[in-house]
Amino acid sequence: SKNSQWREFSENELHSIFKNTDKDTEEYKFMKFALYTGLRRGELLKLKKSDINLEKGFVDVKGTKTENAVRIVPIHADLDDFLKEHLEEKTEDCYLFFNEEKFKVLSREEKIGGLINNIISLCVKEEVKKELNIHSFRKNFAQELFFSDLFKGKRRVV
Repeated sequence: SKNSQWREFSENELHSIFKNTDKDTEEYKFMKFALYTGLRRGELLKLKKSDINLEKGFVDVKGTKTENAVRIVPIHADLDDFLKEHLEEKTEDCYLFFNEEKFKVLSREEKIGGLINNIISLCVKEEVKKELNIHSFRKNFAQELFFSDLFKGKRRVV
C-alpha cells in the first residue's frame, strides 16, 4: 500500500492546538478523545453514550470500518473526569460528540472533519498544514504506544 501523506503531530503542535482551543468546546473534547483513544473520525462520530462503559473502563466500538467489526478500546485514566461530566448531559441515544442540528445531515462526518481540520490549520505553522489533519491524532496514539514501556520486547527500528 501507498504511504500516507499525513504525519503525526509534534509535541509543540499538540500543545499549540490544545492551548489555543477553548476547553469547553465540543471540538476540544473531540480532539482530546481522538488523541487518547486512537479511534478513526468515523468511529468517534458514531459513538453514543451507551457505547461508553465507565465502570469497566472501555469504549465499545462496533461496525465502523466493516459492518461486523467489533472491538473494545480502553479508556485512559486522563479521560475519566471528562467523560463523567460529558456523559451527564447526554441521553442514551445521543452521539457522544456533535449533536447539534447543523451536524444532523448526511455529510456530518465531512463537516466535522472540516471543522477540526480548520482548527488544526489555525494552530500550526503555515508550511506544515498540508501534512496534518484529524487522522494525525491516530498516528500520535500509535506512536505513543510504540515508544511507551507498556509493551516490552524487541522494537524494530525503521
